[in-house]
Amino acid sequence: MHVFRTRHTQESAGAGLAPTNIDPGRIVDPGEQLQEVIRVTNLSDREETYYLSVRDISGVRDNGTPIYAKENTEQTGFELSEWVTLESGELTLASGEERAVGVIVNIPENATPGSHFGGIFVSAVPPEPTTVGAGVGFEVANIVHIRIAGDVVESAQIRTFATDQLFYSTPEVEFSARVENKGNVLVRPYGPLEVYNMLGNRVYSETFNENLGGVFPGTIRDFKFMWSD
Repeated sequence: MHVFRTRHTQESAGAGLAPTNIDPGRIVDPGEQLQEVIRVTNLSDREETYYLSVRDISGVRDNGTPIYAKENTEQTGFELSEWVTLESGELTLASGEERAVGVIVNIPENATPGSHFGGIFVSAVPPEPTTVGAGVGFEVANIVHIRIAGDVVESAQIRTFATDQLFYSTPEVEFSARVENKGNVLVRPYGPLEVYNMLGNRVYSETFNENLGGVFPGTIRDFKFMWSD
């Protein structure tokens, strides 16, 4: 569950959103309809009104956090926000109350093949303020990933693989890899990383990108990891 909290005087405010990821786990056909459910929880000590909205994801930062698109952002071709309909756009919850909200995803007949990304936001302020003035709010979002059937291209390559220096006197090495995704679906590169000494003996082994961090289509992502023995 995604959770956000803030503090104002002696009162606490926050909300929970579950699940953190919506992914059918299969390839979806154009024209298909998906029905999902999210759960919003009021974690504050008072009644709160929350506002729900949907935004596209335009990329992923090197630390793995998504980049949510803003208005007038150039389209990537991997959007899905216009496909999503929320059962409710506004919820008023008592302290500790949890409520389920239906989510319907209508895949258009002309949907482009490959991965499409977005996020459902729960915010303490309306997406478009209706009053003049300044306010303090907070928001939390999950990730929606849908893979559309068709001419799917899976193409990724390692652009560079290096260490932070050439020679080491102690086994404390920082490895870095730049992975480029040339396809139209999200890729999660992983595989064995093995270190051998000058005698040919294996002295270290681990799985690269064991947490399965993704590389957004058409982008390059840097991965860094440390060997410290």
